[in-house]
Amino acid sequence: MSVGLLLFLLLTGSASQLQLVNYPEPTCAARGSTVTLPCFFKPQALVLRTLWCIKHEICQGTKPSQSVTHVVYDSNITKINSRYDYLGDLKGNCTLRIRDIQQGDNEIFRFRMETIGKPFTQRSGVKVTVVEGEPMRVLSVDPGWAREGEAVTLNCTSRCSFLGLDVMWRRNGGELPETGPALRLSNLTAGETGGYTCALRRDPKTRSPPFNLTVEPRLNDSSALSGISVSLWAALVAVFVIAAAIVVILFLVKRRRRQRTLHAGKEGSGHENVYDEPPPHASRSGPYGQEVGQAAEEVNYAAVQFQSKPTSRPAAETDEDVVYSAVTKTLA
Repeated sequence: MSVGLLLFLLLTGSASQLQLVNYPEPTCAARGSTVTLPCFFKPQALVLRTLWCIKHEICQGTKPSQSVTHVVYDSNITKINSRYDYLGDLKGNCTLRIRDIQQGDNEIFRFRMETIGKPFTQRSGVKVTVVEGEPMRVLSVDPGWAREGEAVTLNCTSRCSFLGLDVMWRRNGGELPETGPALRLSNLTAGETGGYTCALRRDPKTRSPPFNLTVEPRLNDSSALSGISVSLWAALVAVFVIAAAIVVILFLVKRRRRQRTLHAGKEGSGHENVYDEPPPHASRSGPYGQEVGQAAEEVNYAAVQFQSKPTSRPAAETDEDVVYSAVTKTLA
């Protein structure tokens, strides 16, 4: 074994104990979907080359022809496979995107960086599991109903990945033009009510169960406002009428009580004013005051005499006695 090869193995072995590459968690993806593997690395020196590979622990073959069989990306080669896109750089980002995943991608993917004298591969890698033929699902944060003019978003997902899917959407069996995993329905109309399904475009067997969406008609705002205004006015008028009726009733009751009080006062003081006090215009002084006063006294006396009971004559008194008494008074 040459000294150079021994030194290379020692450097590789010691570097393999370091965590210089951070891989994502194991990923599950549906066949035909797109998956992104976020990845970050810590360069120990100036990075000259980056690679992604499968079916190899250090992403390095003994011959150039062998390396092509397991390398899916090489920064020194313009394009190896159009399904693999390197989203990283040579400074610390090693993110890889896999489009239209196939069963051949059911592997462990590893990243390798090559620097001056210190190439390094993180052997742990990231495991990608590919599933096929499983039905998709339509999910939404909305409860399954909306009003006209609102917006709803439907998401086509699978048991594994749900991003980057090339799907086919249908409503009541009719195909829709949208192809992304998210179907956004804005400014809804009643005609968009129905069952929505999705499936991978390359695998119709993955069609999902229908997601039933009901779009309810929206009430006309002006009609609603006018209805509210009419109701409000009717309520105000009713309150005003009731209040006015209460005021009128209270006024009438108070007026009747006052009339009863005045009438009762007049009845209680009527006789005293007639018999005890002279009329207001009758003055006791002046040239005619005496005559008026005497007339008033005579009236009072006559009234008293009229109200007094007549004196009954004795039973023994006769008409002759009465005549005799009258004659006597005359002679005297």
